[in-house]
Amino acid sequence: MSPTIQLDDVELYYREVGTGTPLLLLHGLTLSGLMWTPQIRELSKKYRVVIPDLRGHGKSSVPDRGYSFHNYAIDIKQLFDHLDLQKVHIIGLSLGGAIAIEFSVAFTESVISTIVISTMPPHFEPNDIWVQTLTNFRKIRDEFGLNYAVENILLKEPIFGKINIGINDWMNLKNAIHKFSGNPMNDESLNQEKPEQLLDSLSMLDIPFLIMTGENDYQTFIDASDTLAEAILNSKRVIINNSGHLCTMEKPEQVNLEILSFLEKVE
Repeated sequence: MSPTIQLDDVELYYREVGTGTPLLLLHGLTLSGLMWTPQIRELSKKYRVVIPDLRGHGKSSVPDRGYSFHNYAIDIKQLFDHLDLQKVHIIGLSLGGAIAIEFSVAFTESVISTIVISTMPPHFEPNDIWVQTLTNFRKIRDEFGLNYAVENILLKEPIFGKINIGINDWMNLKNAIHKFSGNPMNDESLNQEKPEQLLDSLSMLDIPFLIMTGENDYQTFIDASDTLAEAILNSKRVIINNSGHLCTMEKPEQVNLEILSFLEKVE
């Protein structure tokens, strides 16, 4: 039986691998914990790696609403408490990175360090191309069904369509996207929250941050990550060469090296 935790309105699926200091891995929008396959083997040699499927994704349940950054962070905190974790390293890619930031601000005492990859911080203006993709996805899904929309919209999006990965990683990626419910794209609350002073709040954190982007990611993500690095005094900025939005899958060895080197220094 797969491990799950029942929250107020969602059943959250998660996996655990390894022992040691806890390390949470949060995946991106439309994906699942499967996207971290290139990282799990290396990270679990030293850490207790916890990989949830976020609400509306993967094997977790699919509520109609509740996809705000705040709710995502609360989900992770409840999982944190369920597993009786004391303090964690938290790593997130894209949406997962935004949730990691939200979690780090809300539950600072629970975080050892934060690593964000290919991330638009919560409440920043989203990338115009990605917004158009989501709009097209909703329209095609409603007219032709979810599987058709996944194949003809999401998997042809530049974020996914131009990545250079092996066949096994591609199948994991494709399977994760096919399990995506589409519901988070229906919930406007994901982008409605606009709390003031996010960057000021981040500037006051004493948590070490590693901020990574692929060299060929959307410029909006690169610029937002630069802004994030400028705001957080205790941060390190890294560019992963010859990779795009999913640099964790395109350049896993380089990404893993950066992660492990950073974690070793902050422990």
